[in-house]
Amino acid sequence: MMKQIKYWSIKLIVIIMPLLAACSSDDDPISLNSYIVGTWHSFKGSGYGNGQSADIEITKTGVYSAAYSEVTFESGNKAVMRGWLTDKYGLSHWEQEACTYTINGDIVIVKDSQGETADFVFDAKDRTLLLKGATTNPDGKIIYVTIYYTK
Repeated sequence: MMKQIKYWSIKLIVIIMPLLAACSSDDDPISLNSYIVGTWHSFKGSGYGNGQSADIEITKTGVYSAAYSEVTFESGNKAVMRGWLTDKYGLSHWEQEACTYTINGDIVIVKDSQGETADFVFDAKDRTLLLKGATTNPDGKIIYVTIYYTK
């Protein structure tokens, strides 16, 4: 599943490069330990590279549906990650993987069955989880990508 997250980050980079956009807000303090339980879904992707930035809206059935993913956090530190995966034949299918998670401050660390981890940063102001990554584009420039999740 962590390989899929890397795949989605790269996919978002390709989608985001030619676009431009913005962000949101709220101010009530939240306890992450109780607030995290439930299903979170990706709703926006943001990228920066080559001196340009861009945002895209991610929905389950829209233009960028291939970038859509979900994480369900359960009590007992169990999680399930779901998302689109393209196989070696170029066919996409919905896949899910059982994971575990721990919370360290405002970071939710998700660990898959192979021991790979992904750090989701909780933004209490926006009540979102952010998954950040970086990769290199074909020109050798670094592209930074953030995928935003909400309940």
